[in-house]
Amino acid sequence: MEQTRDSLLCRFIINLDIEEKKPDRLFFHLQNAYWYYLDFLNPEDKMSQTEFYNWLLTPLPEFNEIRTNLKHYLKQFKKYQKHIPLYGAILLNESLESVLLYIHFPKEVWEEVGYDISKKISDKDYLEFVCEDTGQAQRMYIISGVNEDHKFITSTRFEIGLIQQQSFKVAGGSKLKRSNVVIQPMFI
Repeated sequence: MEQTRDSLLCRFIINLDIEEKKPDRLFFHLQNAYWYYLDFLNPEDKMSQTEFYNWLLTPLPEFNEIRTNLKHYLKQFKKYQKHIPLYGAILLNESLESVLLYIHFPKEVWEEVGYDISKKISDKDYLEFVCEDTGQAQRMYIISGVNEDHKFITSTRFEIGLIQQQSFKVAGGSKLKRSNVVIQPMFI
């Protein structure tokens, strides 16, 4: 376990510059280390993120303050994350009758559902809203013309449980028109 921790520290933490070691930035790196640990080093481990962060930072005295108050800093980080805008894609089939929503952008859409949206993004076709609960801004780019025969396959590990297009209809059973997109928020 010690060799695993040393490897993770070298890869994700030790070489960070001063700014990246501040709590609001450090937790992004800790999060990446945790995902890497679960994806590639020990997928069977049931250690929580909090336990993992504590374990990972234990040999580094410069992070004692963070370790001692880990729950507080983690709570602050989650609050900070809510102020970072989210971007995503709404993938519509050619007939505009089914949808796949995806809340990451655009590299993540490719990695996590296997569809390249980079040439289809238009700065005019999007829905933008602010989540009432968190105040987090979200922008979902509308990508139409997705072939229904496309095989959505993730290239990530343990991040996506199900990829499934959902059929939907606009009130009154009328066909969806590009200028009148109404979508009930749904996260896959």
